[in-house]
Amino acid sequence: MNVEGPPGPPQPSQIGFNPRLKLRSETFVSHLLGEITEGRERAPNAHTAESIKNTLSCVLANLVKAQGRGVFVSLGKKTVYENISQRVLSRTVHRMAELGWIDLRIGSLSMKDASVISGLSLDLTGLTYSSEMKESVIARKKGKQVHIETYLDQETIGRMKAEMKELNEFLAEANISWEGSEWDIPDLLNRELQRIFNPHEGINEENSGENYLGFGRMYGAFWIGMKKDRRQYLRIDGEKLALLDFNSMNVNLGYYLAGEEPPVNEDLYDLTEHLCGYDGSKQWRGAVKKFFSSIWFCTNHTMPKDIFFPKKKLKYNDVYYAILRKHPNLRKVLGRRKIGYEMARLESDIMVEILLRLKGLGIVGLSIHDGLMVRQSIATEAREVMAKVSAERLGFAIPTSFKILEEPKDEPAILEEPNEEPNEEPA
Repeated sequence: MNVEGPPGPPQPSQIGFNPRLKLRSETFVSHLLGEITEGRERAPNAHTAESIKNTLSCVLANLVKAQGRGVFVSLGKKTVYENISQRVLSRTVHRMAELGWIDLRIGSLSMKDASVISGLSLDLTGLTYSSEMKESVIARKKGKQVHIETYLDQETIGRMKAEMKELNEFLAEANISWEGSEWDIPDLLNRELQRIFNPHEGINEENSGENYLGFGRMYGAFWIGMKKDRRQYLRIDGEKLALLDFNSMNVNLGYYLAGEEPPVNEDLYDLTEHLCGYDGSKQWRGAVKKFFSSIWFCTNHTMPKDIFFPKKKLKYNDVYYAILRKHPNLRKVLGRRKIGYEMARLESDIMVEILLRLKGLGIVGLSIHDGLMVRQSIATEAREVMAKVSAERLGFAIPTSFKILEEPKDEPAILEEPNEEPNEEPA
């Protein structure tokens, strides 16, 4: 059954599509496979047939997991799910709808709504599914997974995998719940964190012929990609959460890599008296922050895309040299090629250690790159851990901000310094 338009009014609880699920009954999948491929102009080759079979198994497993609820699934052309062809997924789902096996409510691309599938005539009683575990520590280059052993020794890889196993086992047992609308509920069981590193050749002039393994941020768990306005509905042990962020993380890491200590008790993005027209407004500060975040990865002196300054005639060098006037001690690192890879690696190492320390205290932390969410009642204790770990690693503590996650009345409640948002991974 096909229904055009966005998912519409609230429905019973719906879950997100999990590409790692697999139906345990190959016999059931094989029985349906013939009808899925029937009517094709030509028989699929062996590779395509295997892809269709695996995709069908995955879709069925998600329906079994949903237990009558809807499953949000992206059917667009852009690759969304690991190890699943978007083309095969879309064709399989639409064919299942044509056969009357499932109900398909097609999402609206303009409204950024995912499609929703749910069981219709298929009898899935008694069927079970399994989930493939993610590799907890991997390396990717240009979007493709590469052998991490090329860049790290076995002892380091083993230590990292042990750390991720410890954190994932702790998160699996955590009491995480949702108090938002049932139709908008995330997949609360998708908690498995994965560290993803990015190799880069020639991180600077000193080792231009060597490879460097940067980043290492944690991805995979449902809360990491969650929209900001949905975080307020999450609960840990039934309690509302607070968002803790490191302030001006990359600027502070830049000072560390330069062998200097950063200024204290001041906004490191404030270019008043250094940049023509800068007035400290939210728009100006936001543009400077985006510029600052991007230049760590720049390979040429051109204005990064999607950065708009209120004074439109500003050029790259106008902002760059204003930053140097504000932060003269960063001159030696701003010239290092793609130093952002090193910064992200430092950031992720610090965050892993923070999560492990919190676990030792019995505190559940939900990391979001350079920040994390914790129960409001233990936010002060968690911030102390963040300060202690950063001081041990860098020689100075990076200040943190504290934001209560609750439905805003007029403006969100922000205490102390403005919240620092996690940096985006470069394309």
